[in-house]
Amino acid sequence: MPAGSNYFNFAIFDVNNDGIVDAGDVTNVSGNGDKIGVTITAPGPLTGQNVLLSGANSNATLQTQFQQSTNDYSGTPGTYNSYSLNFNIREGIKIPVSVTLTAGPNVVTPVDISECTSCGNAQFLYYTSFSQVTPNLGDTYSFLVTYSDSSTDTETKTACVTGWNTASSCSTGSVWARPMFRRA
Repeated sequence: MPAGSNYFNFAIFDVNNDGIVDAGDVTNVSGNGDKIGVTITAPGPLTGQNVLLSGANSNATLQTQFQQSTNDYSGTPGTYNSYSLNFNIREGIKIPVSVTLTAGPNVVTPVDISECTSCGNAQFLYYTSFSQVTPNLGDTYSFLVTYSDSSTDTETKTACVTGWNTASSCSTGSVWARPMFRRA
C-alpha cells in the first residue's frame, strides 16, 4: 500500500453468523465517527491496530456550532451570536425506528425526530439554533429510542454539550472487548 493517512480500520462481529452486516451485528461501519485512522509510513506489518466496538443499541451524538457576526450596515449595528445544536441518533446493534427528544434545557419537549431517509443507514437528525440563550457546557439532552424489534432502551440515551464547534457523545452504552485484527 502507498504511504499515507487516508486509511481506516473497519471491524464487523457477525453476531447472528449470517454473513451479512445487519441488525444485531456489532460494527464500526455505519459512520458513527468511530472509524480508527491508520497512517502507513512504510510497507510491512502494522502493530497496535486494536478496534474497540460498541455494544450499544444505538448511539446519540451532539454536534455544536457557535457563530458570531458583525452587522455594520445602517439599522442596528452590533455583534450577534448564534448557537446551534445538531442531534444525531444512529443504529448500534439495533435499528431505531422512532426517536423522541424527551428532555433538555432551552428546547421544547417532547419532539419527535424525523428519520434521515437519504443518509444510507438508520439515523435520526434534529437541528435547532438559539440566538437569545447560550447553551452551557454540560447541558444534557435525553432521548427515547424505539427499535425495529419493538423494544425501547431501558436507560435514557443522552448527548451533552462538551464544547463549541465539536461533536460529542455522553452515551453510556455497552462496550465490547477489543478484538485483535491482523492483516494477513
